[in-house]
Amino acid sequence: MTIKKNSPAARQKIQTAVIHLLENKSVEQLKITEICQKAGINRSTFYSNYANVNDMLDQLRQYVLQSYAESQSKETDNSYLQLLKHIQQHQATYRLFFKLKMEIYPDELRERLTDYPNYYTDYDIWFEIAGTRMVIEQWVMADCPESPEEINDILKHKLKQLNLRHHESF
Repeated sequence: MTIKKNSPAARQKIQTAVIHLLENKSVEQLKITEICQKAGINRSTFYSNYANVNDMLDQLRQYVLQSYAESQSKETDNSYLQLLKHIQQHQATYRLFFKLKMEIYPDELRERLTDYPNYYTDYDIWFEIAGTRMVIEQWVMADCPESPEEINDILKHKLKQLNLRHHESF
């Protein structure tokens, strides 16, 4: 099968190659020659799709964010458990999400996953988001050894502790 230089199939091959390369490399270490070799394409095919590595990474970030947004818009259950199940089913995408240092925007996370108590300050919310994100990132980077239910229980327990400590004085 011949792949057109500027086609979704070519971009998919490039994206797949980048995902595999980022398993053992940092973003800064990516080289076009290596991407092309891994994807089995010519440099001209790469350049007909992207201006450079940064352009490719920007488009890849957009793709990951769009995929995440689409998956979450289909969910009727706004719980962490549904998000964790989705993440487990799409581990490679989320490893890329974290490898590219992408963020789930706080307003989206705030609206979709949690009803914060009225007494929560912005700092409480940021602390919760950062802690939740780090637990999920570590779980994904370790290849999701625990079940989504176990991670959900850990998050619920930690968030409950945060809620209780909010009322305690130091």
